[in-house]
Amino acid sequence: MVCTVTPSDGTDTGTSLADSELIENSAPTVSTVTLAPSAPRYANTLTLSYSSSDADGDSVSVSYAWYVNGGLVSTASSLSVSSAAVKGDSINADLTPTDGFDAGSTVSSSTVTVGNTAPTSPTIDATDDPEVGVDDILCDITGPSTDVDTADSVYYIIEWEADGAVYPDDYGSATGPDTTTHTDDTIPAADTSLASDWTCTVYATDGTDDSSTVSDTTTTVAPSGSLDPTRSGYTYGATGGYTANGPNFALAQAVTYGSGITVTGFGVNWAFGYCTVCEMGHYSDSSGPAALMGEIGTSSCGANAGGTNEFSGTSYSLAAGTYWMAANFSSCNYGSTYYIADSNTGATVDTYYRSYTAGSGLPDPSGMGSSTLIEVLAYYPLGY
Repeated sequence: MVCTVTPSDGTDTGTSLADSELIENSAPTVSTVTLAPSAPRYANTLTLSYSSSDADGDSVSVSYAWYVNGGLVSTASSLSVSSAAVKGDSINADLTPTDGFDAGSTVSSSTVTVGNTAPTSPTIDATDDPEVGVDDILCDITGPSTDVDTADSVYYIIEWEADGAVYPDDYGSATGPDTTTHTDDTIPAADTSLASDWTCTVYATDGTDDSSTVSDTTTTVAPSGSLDPTRSGYTYGATGGYTANGPNFALAQAVTYGSGITVTGFGVNWAFGYCTVCEMGHYSDSSGPAALMGEIGTSSCGANAGGTNEFSGTSYSLAAGTYWMAANFSSCNYGSTYYIADSNTGATVDTYYRSYTAGSGLPDPSGMGSSTLIEVLAYYPLGY
């Protein structure tokens, strides 16, 4: 800027004198610097908002400097947390304005700390069509949860409902849940008779935050082979000509399997009496026991006081269908008179059969007895 002065007395002017002054540039300023989000997590991108001004009206631009735990990591206009920091790190930024001539004073943002990120939800699958009393129900984690905070450990919380009620809290007779892989992930087979519909609900946690819950429901089905509960108690024996390890008797009943099975053994439960040889198996169905399909035997079947015994042997397979399941016994105790009868109706042969040839075939529907000697409560195949 130049200032010129010329004197005058009204008639003449004197010599002009001049002087100049340089007006300097004013540096720009920034204020109200805000970093967002204020509680960032791994997946967030941090940005800065601010106000700027310049006394000369010049256009203002800014330069950025991002710091993680005090160390410079970027000069870009924004910062992806996942590219530079992990949970627990501190982040702040500096802004420096410029108008193309001069740089203004640097202003720092507030400092934020990277927070925890919840794990993802798992994928699950409850055992399909579990058989009542036979199959456990497993709530299987088929797709595990992940956590971007790699230092975190992930755990699964598994909860169960049975026909809409809380299991096991609402079921006083419950014995489970059990643990197969993850805590409480299994309903034991013994509890599956408590309800029809079983729902497992699962979420993952890292101890700080939880994932969303996922659920799966399965419905129990009847066992593919089971004893008729109305014929679970029997008395039986054989009459006439009995000698040790000679004649035997058999108990048989029809049983239908909805799918193929592999029999690995048998169980028997009786109230009293014992036999030294037990042979149990299946016969084809032709309106009564016919061809032997498979049989498993053992010795020392029980004691005089009765009891429960399970035994195994060479397994055999059966296709779906109706069979006769037969229990043949040899060398049995308690006197010389043995017979087969339905214990629910007294000493009456009622579609259950006996045989005099151990393990060999066609039990014969004949004979009655007059006294109870040995009482079978139940017998059933194992392994299906």
